[in-house]
Amino acid sequence: MQELGDPPVVGYVVDVFADAFRPGCGQEGSEVRFLIGGVPAAETGAFQTGTFIELNLTGDGEPVAPPAPPAPEPENLPAPQPEVAPEPQPEPEPQPEPEPQPEG
Repeated sequence: MQELGDPPVVGYVVDVFADAFRPGCGQEGSEVRFLIGGVPAAETGAFQTGTFIELNLTGDGEPVAPPAPPAPEPENLPAPQPEVAPEPQPEPEPQPEPEPQPEG
């Protein structure tokens, strides 16, 4: 039972591809290091294919502020087209009104 003043307990699961599935990933026995809020954890682990290992981590130091998020990717929109001003049209010339025809 956790009592007042105890540090909070947080759990995470980290699942890593083995080098056999994705080259450059986990290799058998390679050291796995952790950061807690940007502070190196005192503990390290060893990569073991197909195994889940519980490792309680501790860190000592001030957390580092997280980096700013990356700028959003532009959508796949067509490039903006320049606005083309319509060409001026000449004013229509006034037409004379037809003269009335005498009735006949």
